[in-house]
Amino acid sequence: MWKKIKQNTTAMIGKIKSSNTEEDPKFTEAYSRFNELKTRSKEFIDHAQGIVLQLSKLSQTFDEAYKCISIAVDTIPESEPQEFNQAFNNLSEPIKLCEEVVIVKINDTVLAPVKQLQNQLVELENLKKEHDKMRILLEQNKEKLAKLQQKNKQPAEIQRYQEKVEDKTKKVAEMQQKFIESIDDYWGNREALLQKPMSDMNDIFVEFSTSIQKASVTLQLIVGQELMEKVFVCEQPPAKK
Repeated sequence: MWKKIKQNTTAMIGKIKSSNTEEDPKFTEAYSRFNELKTRSKEFIDHAQGIVLQLSKLSQTFDEAYKCISIAVDTIPESEPQEFNQAFNNLSEPIKLCEEVVIVKINDTVLAPVKQLQNQLVELENLKKEHDKMRILLEQNKEKLAKLQQKNKQPAEIQRYQEKVEDKTKKVAEMQQKFIESIDDYWGNREALLQKPMSDMNDIFVEFSTSIQKASVTLQLIVGQELMEKVFVCEQPPAKK
C-alpha cells in the first residue's frame, strides 16, 4: 500500500513540474535565497562552535606547556624561577578567563543570534514543505474536477471540487506570500544577521589576543626569545595495561 502511495505521489509531483501552472518567480527566487541563508548560517555556526571547542581546551594546554617549560627554565643558571613563575601566572590569568568570559561572549554575542536565525529558517522550511503538500493536493483536486466537468453528470460533486480548488489555491498563495515576505526580510537584513556576528567574533579575538600579548611581555623578557620559540616535549606517563 505504501509503495503505491509513494508511486502516486511521485507521479503527482511529476505532473506538477510539467503542468501549465508555473511557480511564482518570486517564490523560486525566495527559495534560492533561503537555501543560501541556510547554508551560510550553518557554516558559520559550525566554524564558531569549532573555535569554542578549541578555546575550551586552551587552559589545559597552557598548564601542560607550563610544566614542560618550567623544567627547562630550572636548568638555566641565570633564570629566576620565582620571577618566571610570577610571569607565567600573569599570563595564565587571561587564558583561564578565556573559558569564563571569551567563550560566554562568543555564545551570547555571536552564536545566539545566528542560531535564532537558523531556528527561524527551520520554521520557514516547514512552511515550504506544507506549501508543497498543499500544491500536490491542489493539483489532485484540479485533475479530479477536470474529469468531473468532462463527464458533466455530477453537478454537486463538481461544485464540491470547485470549492476545494478555490480553497487550496488561496492557501497555496497565502503560504507563498508568507514565505516570500519572510525571506525578503531576512535577505534584506543579511548583513546584520550574518556579517555583524562575524565582526563581533573578530572584536572578541582582538581583545583576547591583546590581553595575552600584554601578559606575555614579562615572560618573554625573563625566559628569552630563544627559549620561548623552542619546542618542549614532556615525557608522557606509560599507558596503563
